[in-house]
Amino acid sequence: MVLKDILDPRCVKLNAAAANKWLLLDQLLGLIASTGSIKDYSRAYADLYKREEQQSTGLDGGIAMPHVRTDAVTKTVMAAAVLPKGIDFNSGDGKPVHIVFLTLSPQGSPGEHIQILSELACLCSDADTVRSIMRAGTGKEVWQLIAC
Repeated sequence: MVLKDILDPRCVKLNAAAANKWLLLDQLLGLIASTGSIKDYSRAYADLYKREEQQSTGLDGGIAMPHVRTDAVTKTVMAAAVLPKGIDFNSGDGKPVHIVFLTLSPQGSPGEHIQILSELACLCSDADTVRSIMRAGTGKEVWQLIAC
């Protein structure tokens, strides 16, 4: 599985803003839910909250990759947000996060889940790609950037 297969361009929120990471995650779950890909929204949010409380998924360099395996989905799905002003995500470097990739995977797919996280980490380690994502004008542009 590749990232372009799980990120629907409609699930990309550009110029996102939220008072805190929980409200942002709720917005991103809402985008995924609007595509019909979440069968139990409350369960998805509860599972994501529990996972994020165990350990923050905010990484150094302005990136966060919240993720959870949950029975609330039947296939792996993703949403993304670009936050020009940044948001506190309790990152290891203490700096605000500007790009968030939210991934939900079914409980029975641990290998696929790890593969997706690995692909995201590789993508986010390329400074040129990160800058291009920050400058993207549409969700489709973000999708095209991760499709390479």
